[in-house]
Amino acid sequence: MTATPPLYILRHGETTWNATGRLQGHFHADLTARGRAQAQAQRQILQSENLSGFQALSSPQGRALETAEIAVAGLVKEILTDSALAEVGLGDWAGMSLSLIHISEPTRLRRI
Repeated sequence: MTATPPLYILRHGETTWNATGRLQGHFHADLTARGRAQAQAQRQILQSENLSGFQALSSPQGRALETAEIAVAGLVKEILTDSALAEVGLGDWAGMSLSLIHISEPTRLRRI
């Protein structure tokens, strides 16, 4: 029986919106210096693994793709993107801060 290869799942690094508590959804926000450092830390972990023959898949959203580019630089041949990996839409909440949602829609927030 052939062993199943490991699957590594990475989250994007911190963005300018994460740092201020804003919800992004489909919107773009740049990685912060901390977010790029988080991606570099992921790379240091992955460097200890044998990734030959591995394929990297990423959301096409900028924050995810930039994180992937840093995390797997020189470790895999290419990064493929798949829109199925993109962040879900957040409707009216996209771009809002959590604190504003708590104030403006407290009953809706309690239901989730």
